Amino acid sequence: MQKISLLVLLVVLAWYARAEGPPFFIGRITGTVTDGSTGEPLPGVNILIPSLKRGTSTDIDGKFIIDRLHEGAYTITFSFLGYAPESRTVILDDRDVDISVRLYSSVLSFPTVTVTSRPQARELLLSTQSTSVLDETELLKKRSQTLTESISHLPGVHGLSTGVSIAKPVIRGLAGPRVLVMKDGIRQEGQQWGDEHAPEIDIFHVERVEVVRGPGSLLYGSDALGGVVNVISPHVPASPEGSRSLQASLAMNYFSNNRQGSGSAGLKGSEGKLGYQANLSLRDAGNYRSADGLVEGTSFHELNGAIALGYHADNWYVEGALDRFASELDIYQPDAPDANDEHGGGNQAIEHLRWNIQSSVILEGVRLVGHVAAQTNIREEFEKEEESGHAHGGEPAIQLRTNTYEFDLKGHHRPFWKFTGTLGFSYLHQDVVSKGEDKLVPNSEMNDLALFVFEELLLDNFTLSGGLRYDFRRLMARDNGSFPGVDGRHKFRALSVSVGFSWLVQPNFSAVFGVARGWRAPIPFELYADGVHHGTSTYYVGKEDLQPELSTSHDISLRYSSAKTKAEITGYVNLIFDYMYPSPTGVLDAETGYPIKEYRSAQRAQIHGLEVSLESEILPWLRGDLTGDITIGKNLDRSHSLPFIPPASIRLGLTGLGDSMGVFGRPYVGFQLTRAFPQSRVAEGESPSEGYFLLGVHAGAQFTLGSSVLAVSLAVENALDVRYTDHLSRLKPFGVSNPGRNIIVRTHLPIAVFN
Repeated sequence: MQKISLLVLLVVLAWYARAEGPPFFIGRITGTVTDGSTGEPLPGVNILIPSLKRGTSTDIDGKFIIDRLHEGAYTITFSFLGYAPESRTVILDDRDVDISVRLYSSVLSFPTVTVTSRPQARELLLSTQSTSVLDETELLKKRSQTLTESISHLPGVHGLSTGVSIAKPVIRGLAGPRVLVMKDGIRQEGQQWGDEHAPEIDIFHVERVEVVRGPGSLLYGSDALGGVVNVISPHVPASPEGSRSLQASLAMNYFSNNRQGSGSAGLKGSEGKLGYQANLSLRDAGNYRSADGLVEGTSFHELNGAIALGYHADNWYVEGALDRFASELDIYQPDAPDANDEHGGGNQAIEHLRWNIQSSVILEGVRLVGHVAAQTNIREEFEKEEESGHAHGGEPAIQLRTNTYEFDLKGHHRPFWKFTGTLGFSYLHQDVVSKGEDKLVPNSEMNDLALFVFEELLLDNFTLSGGLRYDFRRLMARDNGSFPGVDGRHKFRALSVSVGFSWLVQPNFSAVFGVARGWRAPIPFELYADGVHHGTSTYYVGKEDLQPELSTSHDISLRYSSAKTKAEITGYVNLIFDYMYPSPTGVLDAETGYPIKEYRSAQRAQIHGLEVSLESEILPWLRGDLTGDITIGKNLDRSHSLPFIPPASIRLGLTGLGDSMGVFGRPYVGFQLTRAFPQSRVAEGESPSEGYFLLGVHAGAQFTLGSSVLAVSLAVENALDVRYTDHLSRLKPFGVSNPGRNIIVRTHLPIAVFN
């Protein structure tokens, strides 16, 4: 079957190469934007084509023009303060296009377009994968201590956490190397395999987050089996020819529970088509406090920075960026025969350096989009000195250095009738060097090559999409002094397939169905681990003959989106073959007393579940939101549950919004009630969890300071100071509960120097 599918892929590529079309067309998209209730034109509406990073605004008559456009399929967004945003997808082929758009007043302002679940930006209502988007407005109100915590209120999304500083996303019961975290569409390559290793993302340097639930292997290859989290940095600005702009911003957060102070300063500007930006952030936090007292070994410190430069022309752009993430974290250490009395068990030092160049250019009949990126991740773990009780500054017990180089190129072809599509190529090289006294893994080198093709048929009320991707990965492992005789050579081949169908039943209501086949290659840690990982208090043993995971996922969704209400309900079934997991052996390591876990695979595993979300303008001054999910994961070989399956949960929130009153601009106040149900379906070695209720409250307003507007928000998490333990907390086996009451103050001040 795989050979036949590969042959089909090659035939499609050959057809691309030979395809000829009519003479090339360059045209424009024009239109009018009006108030949907009154019919009056709306001047100053922001209009953007995300795929081109080109925008404009409506004139005094509500009209707009975007000219010098090469033929293609374009998704356009329309946004205006006080109105619900809208989006339109149009095909520009042999004639100009004129459209009419109506915007309706609303207290809701949810995004309408995704740039992650498809090769090109598409409307969320018609996306064949379930996707949630947090824009800058929501992030300013919900920015938490980690990326995972900031998105964990979304349906189907949870967090596997160690304290408050270390958390990694769990999507539909899958975590670690099964969930791909990206930054600006580029894979974030650190040590994703460890339970206590979190994505190296500066939470201040985020403008938008898109979460795709379900296999993303077609576009992103291995590691996207469970879903994709794409973190999008603040955009590099551009301004009309002959003009310039400069804006600064200051943001500060305070978290009372662990006495965390954090702040960020940013600067961005443009000189015509040339744009630039820079950002610097600092976070410092002590140990967090649970209902039982301080939890030692949970403090952390961060210092991060980023710079970017870009040039935007009508039909091409190029952007370059450099960012550095640096963190020092204490390591929680449970009591063990070789441990000290206190739970602080040393610390970690993490540095992640990344540079990338991204570009897009429109040629005759094709738009090319590509990037080249390099990143280095250095993780060092230091043991606590017995005499001083502090982590020493000498040689690290564990030192892992990961170098990754990535190249990606996509070609979006001109429309053929109602067909639009993309041909893509990617290459990834990675080498890992393991040093230190405790070498968890051998040194390794990995190369990955992939080709994919994706096509969409865009009709008036129907969209049919599908594609094929072929991956070839070669992994070589070699001895580094602790793995004598290891000379592993692995070759993995996989075919990913995706087919999706969306039906616009009514202008605001759609039905969506999708089938996707994904894969994940085993990583060196799963194949070769043989040693104590103090960060997880576990002795791991790998299995050299593990085979890649293959999954087939079926999704069906019903969606509704209007100016007043947004709703979605999704059911899914994901069948995974050769599911890899660490299994408890029931034996303790003689030297450390830690439990020993061996990697093994289940021939068949199944995860199925249900997700619901609802946002609604109940009254002109009252907004309500409801999200919930249930996930069931089974090891079909052993009739046991899979590990790290979150309990069923539901969240209900109400927010009242007021008119400006004196110095208070756009005030709001509300609450959120979270119910996590008991989790009795547990894997081998896991213990059941009790359910709990949590109450959170929030309020905020804006204050005018000269020509700037200061946004201030106040939130109280776990307002009733409930003692609870989340099922996905890595500290749960040690009887450590989650944080108690936490008062959060957030401020954000943009300063327009000139515009």
